[in-house]
Amino acid sequence: MGLPGWYSAHIRAFGFNRHSLEGQKTTAEKAQAKISLPSGREKGCLGVVWQGMKTVIGAEVKEQGSIVINGSKLASIVKFMPSHITIETNDSGTATISSGKSKFQLYYINGENFPPIPELTPERFFSLPQNVLRKLISQTSFAISTQELRPLLTGLNFKISDDTFECIATDSYRLAKKNIKLENPVDDDINIVIPGKNIMELDKIIVDEEPVEMHV
Repeated sequence: MGLPGWYSAHIRAFGFNRHSLEGQKTTAEKAQAKISLPSGREKGCLGVVWQGMKTVIGAEVKEQGSIVINGSKLASIVKFMPSHITIETNDSGTATISSGKSKFQLYYINGENFPPIPELTPERFFSLPQNVLRKLISQTSFAISTQELRPLLTGLNFKISDDTFECIATDSYRLAKKNIKLENPVDDDINIVIPGKNIMELDKIIVDEEPVEMHV
């Protein structure tokens, strides 16, 4: 079941601050955005999923539901809107996105069949400052392979043991490796490969010195 339609101009299906969503727009290209609203909350959360990435922001929720909207179009609309945004839906499959005097309409589909994003497992994670992670990416990502015939080489390898973090990339001709020490050691060793395209999107949204947690 999709989001309910609200026909009174004084009642919002849900509303949120543009700046909460705008920072995620770079991941919306060539993708669909799923908007999920939890039940039983007057002030709930808006979850948006793009290319396997998920963010949760504050929203005024009237009733639970989920829809899927073209992510690229949604991002371009949000970019030029004032601060507060309202999205309303109707039974004909149209979502109205409005803010101030601006109003746009996009088609949506039921969000129930959208591929689920795996839930985070707090037992296995590591953290480091965002600026440190960005530096790791910039110093190693140039060696990521672009040849799809060897999928493992098209990503960035994170190897973590105790307090040692190794970031490795290679295209079989070049090898880039950077080691750092973590402030908080991990209990279980971690050895993962993150696709290069996802690494580039991650690099766009990390901006400051606040710690970032990565769950695996």
